[in-house]
Amino acid sequence: MQCTSVIVFCRTKHRADQIASLLKRNKHAVAVLHSNRTQREREDALKGFRNGRYEVLVATDIASRAWTFAGRSATVVTTTSAAPGRLHPPQSAARAAPKTPATP
Repeated sequence: MQCTSVIVFCRTKHRADQIASLLKRNKHAVAVLHSNRTQREREDALKGFRNGRYEVLVATDIASRAWTFAGRSATVVTTTSAAPGRLHPPQSAARAAPKTPATP
C-alpha cells in the first residue's frame, strides 16, 4: 500500500516526538501536534498537512476524538512502544461529519 498522507496517533507527547524524529531521519515531511506545541505551531501543522506540505502528521491520540480529514491515505494508531501500531484505511478511522445541522 502506497500512502501519500498519513496521520499517526500516539498515546503520549514523548512518543509522538520520537516517532516524528524517526520519520524525519528517514526523509519524510512530518508535522507534530500535541499540547507542548504553541498555538501557531499547531495551526501550521494542520494547515501544512491539509495543503500537502507535510506527508505525515504525528499527534497525541486525544486529538483523534475531534478530527475529520478527507483525502488521506491511512491512519496509524500506535498502542505501546512494545506493540506494533495498526494501519487503518481512511474510511474506518474517520468520523463522518453530520450532513444536516442538529435541530432542537
